[in-house]
Amino acid sequence: MNALNRSTQRRLQRLKQVAAVWEGDQRALPAQAIPGGSSDLQCVLWVDEAQSTVRAMDMVEAGAGPEVVVRTLLKAIETPQSPAFPARPRRVLVRSRELQFYLRGVLQELDITVDYAPQLPLIDDIFSGLEQSLNGQLPTLPQPAAEPVCHLAEQLWRLAAWEFLWDHQVIALEIQQWEVGTLHATVMGRLGLEQGVIFYRSQESLLRFRQQIAGRQAGGQGTEEAFLSQDCLFVLFDDADDAEPEEIQLARSLGWRLDQVYPVFGSLHPLEGGRPFLYDEEAAVLHCALTALIRFLKQHRRQLHSGEFPAIRTQYRIPALLQASEAAGDESSASAGPLSQTMATISAIVETLPELADHLAMMGEQPAEEDAFTLHEDLLPGDALLTIGGVSWLLAEYLREGIHYYQAAESSFPEKSDHLPVLLVQTSRPKALDLIQQLRDAGGVTGVCFNPGESLFGDKYELGILQTGDGRLHLFGEFEQDDPVHEQAKQKWNQRCRKTEGYCGLVIAMGATGQSRGNPQPKHMLALFESKSLSSEELGIGVLQAIPRLDL
Repeated sequence: MNALNRSTQRRLQRLKQVAAVWEGDQRALPAQAIPGGSSDLQCVLWVDEAQSTVRAMDMVEAGAGPEVVVRTLLKAIETPQSPAFPARPRRVLVRSRELQFYLRGVLQELDITVDYAPQLPLIDDIFSGLEQSLNGQLPTLPQPAAEPVCHLAEQLWRLAAWEFLWDHQVIALEIQQWEVGTLHATVMGRLGLEQGVIFYRSQESLLRFRQQIAGRQAGGQGTEEAFLSQDCLFVLFDDADDAEPEEIQLARSLGWRLDQVYPVFGSLHPLEGGRPFLYDEEAAVLHCALTALIRFLKQHRRQLHSGEFPAIRTQYRIPALLQASEAAGDESSASAGPLSQTMATISAIVETLPELADHLAMMGEQPAEEDAFTLHEDLLPGDALLTIGGVSWLLAEYLREGIHYYQAAESSFPEKSDHLPVLLVQTSRPKALDLIQQLRDAGGVTGVCFNPGESLFGDKYELGILQTGDGRLHLFGEFEQDDPVHEQAKQKWNQRCRKTEGYCGLVIAMGATGQSRGNPQPKHMLALFESKSLSSEELGIGVLQAIPRLDL
């Protein structure tokens, strides 16, 4: 084993020794941090626990021996990074027994104690933060709140309160802890893009947002500004089929167990903006609010299912993940950790607000001429299969003559392409017949458009939109802009539409189960609506942003 020469030992011994504990380690960097994803480099770190600062850091080749750790330690002692001063530590911690014994031999003349620790909290935090920043992800929920809150979110999804509540039917939750006051819960999803619950921190914030949305619809301020003006916590559900693998993996790591959707937890505030993650106290408040709301919905489901919104008030005792003393930073509770699971109970009063619901419903009423700018999502059945494709001209002629319902185009058009471009919607027979009747009552289909859209966090989408004879717009699909399958189908659609001078069709078919699922035969096709393919400029609604809709 190499040893420090005598002159170096004397030089180091002259430095002041401080009562500090330093952590030292050599470990691989995340692949994203290395150009080309190379695994040939490792990082050597020495950090001061008390100051929470990095004293020295070096990049070394993978597999380098313990000598590199000593070299970086000497830099940390003699020439540390600013603002640290040269000094010898009283004690150092490493997580390798082999390295511990090596350093003991090298440092034996410097009066530095070398101890082993299976974990190095400060270095672990540094690398965890580095990985999160590189992945662009933060833990959605703090531990150990993640699993209990995810379990409640699963219960909320199974309750599907959006099937019997509208988003103007506000439920108040008075939580007597953490200076929360009263949250105002609105259930999203009866007709809108997002399914979930928004917990407004005040009635004023809820009313302000609704007024701003109403002002926007009447020509007032923009959607993004209104959205960011909200002061709320939320839990929303996104389709797992549209999620990135990293998003699903993150949800699984929190304890999420459902396959069809994954949860998005977050907060909005006029000054803080929006973020898709929660801090300790926010997670504890959400846990309490979800527990109270779920109990309330289960207990009074029959009354809420009646179609009315009666006045109901119930009090509950709720287990609290976080105590008031912890939220205030009381040192007496510090040993319990940031989120204590002693589960002391707190009081929560839950009640419906029928008068406020009536007020919001009136606020949301819009003149009929503005309805064309509202994107409706209640047209297609939730289990419908959608295909962007085409049918042969022979089949198109067969459908025109013998189908259950046929809407002819406004005028004749050329049949130059290989197929008639069509949207094919396949569902059960009862739902298909109901959809056909809805379209007939709405004046038929007058246009099909693929319009640009944008998510809350800036992701680009294409929204498939049907325009009906009554001027309303209906969403039939949401497609990622860089999805190669959609891009190929869209390219073929545009080629065919050019050859038909912009004419296309909507085919509604039954047989969504069994062998015909995804491949309906002519006998399964019940309706053909011939229409025009519209450009986004012809539709004239601009880029649509995905914000929680007002389902009034």
